Amino acid sequence: QLPDLFMVWGQPAFFDPIMKGGYAAELNKNDYKDYGFFEGALDGFSMNGKLYGLARNTDLMVLYYNEKIFKDHKVKIPTTYDELATAIKAFRKAGITPIAQNGRDCWVLNILYQDLVMKESGDPILIYQALDQKVKFADHKHLLAAAQDLQALINLGIFQDSFVAADYGAARNLFGQEQAAMYYMGAWETGLAADENFSASFRNNVSVVPFPGMVGKGKGQATDLMGWFGGGYAVSASSPVKAEAIKLLNYIMAPENWAKNAWQLGLVIPGQKYDQFMTGQENKLQIQISEIINQSTSFSGTPWNDAATPGFKVDSETLIQEFAAGMKTPQEFLRACDQAAQKALN
Repeated sequence: QLPDLFMVWGQPAFFDPIMKGGYAAELNKNDYKDYGFFEGALDGFSMNGKLYGLARNTDLMVLYYNEKIFKDHKVKIPTTYDELATAIKAFRKAGITPIAQNGRDCWVLNILYQDLVMKESGDPILIYQALDQKVKFADHKHLLAAAQDLQALINLGIFQDSFVAADYGAARNLFGQEQAAMYYMGAWETGLAADENFSASFRNNVSVVPFPGMVGKGKGQATDLMGWFGGGYAVSASSPVKAEAIKLLNYIMAPENWAKNAWQLGLVIPGQKYDQFMTGQENKLQIQISEIINQSTSFSGTPWNDAATPGFKVDSETLIQEFAAGMKTPQEFLRACDQAAQKALN
């Protein structure tokens, strides 16, 4: 019993069962040829050459940071993995949480692991090859190195002590209340710079950089981004007002409505071209994230935990949380990932 018009995530773990089950109405691709969707934005909302939904966001993971905290403690803003490790040590010594993390939600940890895989390998495809078991998680040097990197960062104290139990709001508030120097989160948080729940000091000092690359260590650069096209909308195939619902969807997602307002209100980075809607009044985070996108050398695609079956999503998120909590070694984590990937293929 889906609503006439419903929100959906355009990743296989979420939307593939809906498309396969015939629950989403087919849309006419020609209706959107002038909507300005970025290349690849509709791939996750399509199956067998047919379109079933429209993308709302361009999502990418970035490292928000507090300029004042870095300046007060004379810490360099990290652009490499080694500089990140140095910053973690400095903030820990000063009694400040380096990065606020919502470990209870798991998916951010999955994305961070994939980010490290990209930075180690320089290859945005590698982790998907492991999902297809064309390579093994446990046998590939870059997949192992990324797990060891994540373990090393956690052992340095990269996150707040209670991160495994912290939810999204708790981590966001820790950063917004200036008790953490950094926050690893998506581009959908551009509104941090205007959030009046936080102090003027925070709003004036919040800034953003891409997650550091592996200069001198791995093959990936800071410009190799964890990025994908996130939430969107679809219409129920069984809606008694299906034609009207599609018209409403088309109205909502018309670029002069969605892309314009999403950008100008500082809500998200749209999944459509938005250059024509820039006013010069954008907040600092919007400008910085646009520059990060424009300078990117590669985009990952769907986060690996969302790139297979719903069952694999549960398994991979449970495994990453156990690994982050110290319950599994890197090798045990990777062997379990192989088992979960194999199960998803069967």
